[in-house]
Amino acid sequence: MSDQPEQENAQAEAAAADAVEQGIDITAAVRDITLQALSKGKLDTDKIRGVVRSVVSGAGEGAEKQEGPGAVASLREALSGVDEALANSVQASRLAIEEAAGHVGEFSNSEFKRAVEDLRTLEELFLSTVKDAAASSGQRVKQTLNDFVDHAKISGTAVGKAATDSVSLLSRQLGSLLMEAASEGADTALRVGSQLSQAAAGFLDGIAGSLQARSEKRDKKD
Repeated sequence: MSDQPEQENAQAEAAAADAVEQGIDITAAVRDITLQALSKGKLDTDKIRGVVRSVVSGAGEGAEKQEGPGAVASLREALSGVDEALANSVQASRLAIEEAAGHVGEFSNSEFKRAVEDLRTLEELFLSTVKDAAASSGQRVKQTLNDFVDHAKISGTAVGKAATDSVSLLSRQLGSLLMEAASEGADTALRVGSQLSQAAAGFLDGIAGSLQARSEKRDKKD
């Protein structure tokens, strides 16, 4: 990994820790932090995994500095923020795929298949990354993160619902392209085409700006 992504992830981690420690509208704050980090560069699975790990770790650090039961609630709010951000990333990826489908000659069928498969497995990536973060956390944070994963596996997540809906829609829209695509191995399925991931990051940047503006407008009213 190059220095720039590492620095960006470190900034996201610090911002998430501060947001949880401050305790003001944690879900929206962490959502915006996550969206900002995801919208830089390419929106691919390696990027998502790194950002989620950093933000969740930062949120855990912020929760560790709080005392009492409020720390658990704060960390849960932060995880909801990450979940919301990933649901928005699904929307951005779907828009990028739909736009690319209008220039189908510029992309291979396998690229479309990989992109759709990445959406299909995004909830699993989210939960496994939270589980990994739990393994290196203190006992209280570890318990909260593991409880979140266990509950999510039963009740689902925002990103899981968004991904299911988008995959269903894209499968109808791109049915012939996906059927014609050659079967890909697991390693290949983790890589999305460079152009698609760059376009998705661009769409996500627009979504992030819109959500942040809406939050700022609401804060002024309050």
